[in-house]
Amino acid sequence: MTASSLLAESGASQVRTTCNPVSTVRSIPLQTAFSRHSQAHRCNKAPMTAFSYGGRGRGGPGGADFGDGLILGPGSGRGRPQPQQGGGQRLIIPGQRGPAPGAPGRLVIPDQQQQGTFGGPGSALDVGDSVTTPTPPNRYRPPAGFMDENLQEDVTANMDPNEMLNRLRARAGKWHQLAKFLPSLHKQGFDSSIVDEATGITPALQDRWMVAGTVHESLRLSGQMSPEMLETFDQRGEYQLYPFRFLGLEARVAAAKYIVEKGLEPDMCDILARSMKEWERRVSERVGFTDHPGDCLAFKYFRDALEMRRKEEVVEKVEKGLAVAVTDGARARLREVLEEEEEGTESGPATTTASLMILRLNPEELGFRPLVVLGRLGEVEAGGVEAAPKATQQGAFSTFTISGAGASHTWVALPQWRALTLAKHPVALEIADCAAVKEVLLGTKAKTDEDRKRLSGPGLLVLDKEPTPADRAVEEAFYLAPRPDSGSGRLMLVDGQRLRQAGATAVATVLFLARPPQREAMQAAAETANLLQV
Repeated sequence: MTASSLLAESGASQVRTTCNPVSTVRSIPLQTAFSRHSQAHRCNKAPMTAFSYGGRGRGGPGGADFGDGLILGPGSGRGRPQPQQGGGQRLIIPGQRGPAPGAPGRLVIPDQQQQGTFGGPGSALDVGDSVTTPTPPNRYRPPAGFMDENLQEDVTANMDPNEMLNRLRARAGKWHQLAKFLPSLHKQGFDSSIVDEATGITPALQDRWMVAGTVHESLRLSGQMSPEMLETFDQRGEYQLYPFRFLGLEARVAAAKYIVEKGLEPDMCDILARSMKEWERRVSERVGFTDHPGDCLAFKYFRDALEMRRKEEVVEKVEKGLAVAVTDGARARLREVLEEEEEGTESGPATTTASLMILRLNPEELGFRPLVVLGRLGEVEAGGVEAAPKATQQGAFSTFTISGAGASHTWVALPQWRALTLAKHPVALEIADCAAVKEVLLGTKAKTDEDRKRLSGPGLLVLDKEPTPADRAVEEAFYLAPRPDSGSGRLMLVDGQRLRQAGATAVATVLFLARPPQREAMQAAAETANLLQV
């Protein structure tokens, strides 16, 4: 059997193949399969010949196993290397494995299920080396439509810019529908100023539309908002949803449902968004308050109540919090603030004009060693040296106890600050926990849990032992005076205003409250000392 040939004339639309009797080859549309070859041969009127060639994949033998294949090319293949002996011929189909070597090739016709043998051992359709063939499909390739979420780009990508500008100018649609035109206009070169001149929509409103539109779209795609709920945001939704741009999807859905339920105004929506974000940040202070939008608002009023100075303002904030709280834990925390305020009114003023100065010690300021002075050099005897008392240090302030002749006393050494240097007879009182003393909280203006946490721990109250009558008391200072209801003579801290009202005489004036060094500073000082020793 002579070699099969395919002749493609300039006006022909199909290619036919003539082969041996056992081969069946159907006509293949030229314009769909080999259009480039058809156009190239219309100029030189050269015939188009189909060849079955040997080789494997890219680069001929040794490549990927795509078997033998069918190609179309000009001429009869003269000058091409001969294929390997015994190789079969077939049409290369991407992703399809070929028959075993030596078996007759199969020609697969697109859109048809019938197949026919094309060539076999000894066929004359040998054109030499192979051509580049397609690679198999990528098994890790995402499916079609993987990123297709029908966002605004799908709707407005092919729209005419003038049509979008006209609809924006006429406000022909709801705000969240019109907002979908803005990103497409920006991509086509229409910035916010051009859109403003063409439509009258200011850049600020454009930004609000796009941001709030993103929030609205996320609510719609969540599937948790009914169409009736979403219709609530058709009128002023750009102002109601804009503050929730920093919240996650779950928080947005909860807030949107709460807005619909309570009918919140835009300014209240802004407060709600800030309250929910504040609840997320203050983990240690939100005990008792859940992530429900109502509890988040109650938590906001709870913190506001702690910062108020007047009782009327505290009560107002607590009542607002109780009105929006939805859990018993939130209501209990709010009532605690109200009870503390009432107790403070009965025992004394909740606020004071007096200020309490706090000085934090540094580790090097406690680097001392107490010594006893025995006398002048040359006058001290051996017996006096043997009887010298010993000082023992302990505690956060390195307090020391002197043991020896007479009564034992505990001493402490502090730096010579100016307030301590000017004192006539300074004395000190130990405080186990500064955050547990009401007068310390009032004097330091501590309102929040963070302030109380900063004050927690021991302290040393330094006083100047000097009687001060009530008429000489200063309102900005604290004093140590006897309790009015105690017959044992116990002392308590009072400010100058209460001392004047009571008409009592203070036994000492408070100079300052000393605090021990922080643990981090002590560790850093220890590391520095170790380095110096090395």
